[in-house]
Amino acid sequence: MTRDYTPQARTAARLVGANGAPVTIRRAGAPTGDPWNPTPGTPITAPAKTVMLEFSLRERDGTNILEGDRKALLTLDNATLTGGLAVGDMIVVSASEEWRVVDPRPLQPAPGGVVVLYEAQVRR
Repeated sequence: MTRDYTPQARTAARLVGANGAPVTIRRAGAPTGDPWNPTPGTPITAPAKTVMLEFSLRERDGTNILEGDRKALLTLDNATLTGGLAVGDMIVVSASEEWRVVDPRPLQPAPGGVVVLYEAQVRR
């Protein structure tokens, strides 16, 4: 019997929504045109909520997690962004503040089930 984690996902969305900030997730669109001279596609955007935290000194190893990296606790509607959060997606906080997703780290207790939230490693 598989457990339904939808209530936990709703609780996470409520808590991150109450304590976080609205952001936009931007993903590069599929390129169009000739393969030797592609034209960038229209970016795909999705609204989300996030709480940005710093990694502890113990978590920063200088190899995978670098000085300046942040931990983004993020909730989003997976139906809006196909495949959920992915490496290379941009978290747009404001016109002057964007973070690139290095590791999305979905909290997904049941394989193929509901993503409760993302604990993403992001970098400027």
